[in-house]
Amino acid sequence: MVEVTRKAAPEFGAALLASAALFAAWWVAELRSASPLVDVRMLTRPAVLRTNLVAIAVGFTLYGSLIIIPELLQTPRATGYGFGVSLDNAGLLLLPQTVTMFVLGLLAGRLSATIGSARAVLAGVLIGGVSFALLAAARTQVWQILLATVLIGASIGLTFSAMPNVIVESVPAEQTGVATGMNANLRTLGGALGAR
Repeated sequence: MVEVTRKAAPEFGAALLASAALFAAWWVAELRSASPLVDVRMLTRPAVLRTNLVAIAVGFTLYGSLIIIPELLQTPRATGYGFGVSLDNAGLLLLPQTVTMFVLGLLAGRLSATIGSARAVLAGVLIGGVSFALLAAARTQVWQILLATVLIGASIGLTFSAMPNVIVESVPAEQTGVATGMNANLRTLGGALGAR
């Protein structure tokens, strides 16, 4: 597996550079266009820019956790860091993450109305930071992994639900569709990078 990853690294780096060059060319073309598909100036508004960066990070977190945590759980105990859990049990151990994500997604509207959408996103980001700090520092017991996954679910449930509100509150009404669409695309981009 390590050998396959090493062989794929140059191709991945080349694809990343090509993507960055294409993105830069697209950005310049949109700036120069009299009728741009996406008003890139709107994307540089501080609230929109911050929310889009969070979207990439949280997308990375979600898909990264869905790859890393099952691998950690299924790795044989003989390695010194795995738990030797079966494939189906590893999937079941991710269920609390999904349930927490769902429940907090449902409650995010009330929470946003109480503390504001931007604060709900911030709370989600902070909870996500705690979850990954927990995974980095304490992963010797399955309950520690379970707690971290529940916190990841809380983080994603809050941020994914509140981010569109932050975007809508930060742009003119005629740009909400494009702005929220770009945010969703950036979440997907983060997920693609996290799945790598």
